[in-house]
Parts: sequence; C-alpha cells; structure tokens
Amino acid sequence: LIRREGLARRVDGSGRFVIAPDPTLSWDECGVPLAAAAVMLRAEVAAWQDLAAQVTGDGHWQTLIRNREFWSELAWRRVPREPAALALMHTVLSEWLQRHAWFRVWLNRQPSLHRYSVMGFRVRVLPPADGPVLRLNPLVCAGFGADLDGDEMTLHVPATLEETHDADRMRPTLPAQLLSVADGSPLAGFSQDMVLGHYLLGTKERA
Repeated sequence: LIRREGLARRVDGSGRFVIAPDPTLSWDECGVPLAAAAVMLRAEVAAWQDLAAQVTGDGHWQTLIRNREFWSELAWRRVPREPAALALMHTVLSEWLQRHAWFRVWLNRQPSLHRYSVMGFRVRVLPPADGPVLRLNPLVCAGFGADLDGDEMTLHVPATLEETHDADRMRPTLPAQLLSVADGSPLAGFSQDMVLGHYLLGTKERA
C-alpha cells in the first residue's frame, strides 16, 4: 500500500542499479539488464497471445520459454543462467517491447531534489554479456545530477496504463525537460569524459 499509494508514484516493481554510459541509446531510452527486464515484464509476457510464435524448435529451453507458466512464476533467483536460454529470453523480451512501444518506466536519481530527478524512459533489453548495469545516454545525466563514477538509479515499473502515460509525459526529450527552470540553460551538454574523448580523438597523435 505504501509503495503503490503513498509515494506519489504508483509502481508494480522497482530495482536499483549502477549506471553506465551508452551513447548509442536515444535520449529517452534506457538499457535494462536482461534478468531485470524478464522479472519486470513477466506478467505481460505470460499474457501475450503471440508468445509461442516467438520461439521455434522442440529443445528443452525452447519448450520452457514459450510456456506461459515459466514467465508467470519467474523470479530473480529463477532466471536461467545458460547462454542458450538467455538468448531466447532476450529475443522474446525485445520483440514484446517492439510491439508495445507505449511501455515506459521511471528512473529516479536520489536524492530527488527537483523535477528532473524522476523521468520516463523507453526500455531496451541489454544483452546478457552487459551484466547487471543500467545504461543511459550520458547527455541525460546532467538533468539527474548524476555522473558515471558509480552512481546508482532506481527503476520503477508503472502499475497501470495511467501511470505509464504519466511517465511518457516526463520523457527527457520533451521541451519542458530540455531547459532548466532555474535559468533557462540547456540541461544536456558535453562535459568531463566526452570533452576529453573528443580532444583525444582530434589530436594528430590519436587521429
């Protein structure tokens, strides 16, 4: 009850992750670890009418992963670790997200000092080899007041479609999220590692 109604954001589940940069992601996209994505989307995938069509073959993992009971009973400690199973799960989750483009999650950087500390993002499932990190485009970190030296963020899954729409209205690419309310300056900008990296790429010795 406290999580759903008392925190101003009604969520079905949450997780806390160390953030890492990924400039290939869109500004309003976050990379979520495979195991975390499987647990947070288990109910949606279990109810998906096209689940069986996403996995072909009669092997052990194919049979298991197209079974609705596997997804509905999935828990963090029950996520398979075998590469073949993880590859199949990655395919299923990525296809579900592609077909349900409306799905959003909230990311929260604590302490929540201003409205930019909570923003809505689309989800991309990371390959198993990426490990248990949350990946973001580094240009959105300034709004969160975060850097990439071990900072952590909390991911929240909206509990209802209404909260999903709320998260969509808080994407970092919307005009209201691009400029600081304090002085109107852009929240996104090149700094720190990005500036150093461009300098090194532009020097004759490194070109």
